[in-house]
Amino acid sequence: NVLRRLLKGGTVEFSGKAATMENFRSYWASGDVLLMPTHAKARRNSYLSYLELHGQERLFSHDIFNASGQLTNTELVVLSACESGLPDARVIDETMGLMSSFLVAGAKMVLSTYWAIADQTTSPVVTEFLVGVVDKGLSPAVALSRATAAVRERHPHPYFWAPFFLMGRHRYGNSES
Repeated sequence: NVLRRLLKGGTVEFSGKAATMENFRSYWASGDVLLMPTHAKARRNSYLSYLELHGQERLFSHDIFNASGQLTNTELVVLSACESGLPDARVIDETMGLMSSFLVAGAKMVLSTYWAIADQTTSPVVTEFLVGVVDKGLSPAVALSRATAAVRERHPHPYFWAPFFLMGRHRYGNSES
């Protein structure tokens, strides 16, 4: 796997059977990149928005929010999950959504999505983004721009490349790249 070779020691990936509440809690204060390729559900009460974990467990935004300060060593959270950055349209204040909760918990930056995403383009965008940031030393904004541009060449419809966005502050890469 390209990501495993690229992201050595400080990366934790929560997918498949490893995506459990116990593993999430044990991750706190270790590693600097958190990969969460799972499913998300935005709720009207954004405090109840959640990521689906293994065995029908759910990681709610309030669980993450209540971990305030626990993710201070986390430079980047990659939520390659449908609607992970989307508050319910009826919610006026999205202060407790998934993305915001990771930032409150101490993560420096979160890569998230606005809508349901296609598997065929999610992996290339996330891989190219991480190669750009970690391997090439690009700023996250530039790396995301280049990753989505590469996918846009093969899949011109915005559905495939436009749902990805960043929030937070970063220390990775060269901001001028």
